[in-house]
Amino acid sequence: AVLWPCTVASSSDMDMPMLLTPLLTGVLETSLNSLLFRDRSMKAARQRLAGKVLRIELQELASPLVLIFSEQRVDVLGQSDDTADCTVRSRISVLLKLRDRQQLSPLMRSGDLIVEGDIQVVQQLV
Repeated sequence: AVLWPCTVASSSDMDMPMLLTPLLTGVLETSLNSLLFRDRSMKAARQRLAGKVLRIELQELASPLVLIFSEQRVDVLGQSDDTADCTVRSRISVLLKLRDRQQLSPLMRSGDLIVEGDIQVVQQLV
């Protein structure tokens, strides 16, 4: 399972989103590339994600995180004009719960995790 290896500043630090976004995207991109492209067991997920765009809108961040998957890597951007195959809206604390893939459906039913578009994009990551 892919973990969301992010720590986030408290809400009192939210006046610095421009500084946090490049740091967050860099950490997330490095972590995801390490997990998805160095682990042979993730090959099937990589193949299914190739060409997909996942937009993650977090309440704690002013701008979305956009994950663009290719056959060789995933790019994580703070903004993008690419049309997302799937958009996820939530909070960081909720995404951390996805380390347990069994939480995906309950979190969606509760409204804590809103998924629009191709849900299979999210399912490949958890």
